[in-house]
Amino acid sequence: PDTTKKLKIEVLPKMNFQDTGAVKSPLIRLMEERYLLTQKDLSIEKSRITPKFSLGYFNQSLLGVKNFDGWQVKVAFPLWFVPQKGNIQAKKIEVERANNQFVYSKFQLNKELEIWFQEFEKYSNKLNYFENTALKQSVLIAEKSGELYQAGEIGYYEHIQNLSKSVEIRLNYWDTLKDYNNAIIQINYLVE
Repeated sequence: PDTTKKLKIEVLPKMNFQDTGAVKSPLIRLMEERYLLTQKDLSIEKSRITPKFSLGYFNQSLLGVKNFDGWQVKVAFPLWFVPQKGNIQAKKIEVERANNQFVYSKFQLNKELEIWFQEFEKYSNKLNYFENTALKQSVLIAEKSGELYQAGEIGYYEHIQNLSKSVEIRLNYWDTLKDYNNAIIQINYLVE
């Protein structure tokens, strides 16, 4: 009876990454929001040195006398500008710092993405090699080794070495697929 089994190529599924075009990771959105918030704080601080205007209306009655109607207009000018100017200067520094953090975070993210895209390309090329060439060779090595062993042309030790080589090719394929999927996971993590 024929004890050799036909080996089939098992190609594991590859993951896909979502090409989002514009990268808007949560970290970048956080830094952008922080920057916009400091800009608003600066405009609030600047508004404290401008005059304040208020307008009011009142209606009042006094001991049976008919209702009094009145209007009230107020204008308030800040008398001491120096402390407020110091606060404005501090807010300007905060805005600049937040902007620098935002720009640096974007730069850092783009660098990290560039690295992971290079990894993705590298493992994608390796996977293509495995799927188009190496896995087929792995099956061929195992089948031919089995046939040669059955025919008595090679010994048990050589047969085991050939099977070991076949298994090693498959293990390398699975490691490459793991690294490929890891690169996609990292890219998706950075862009989502």
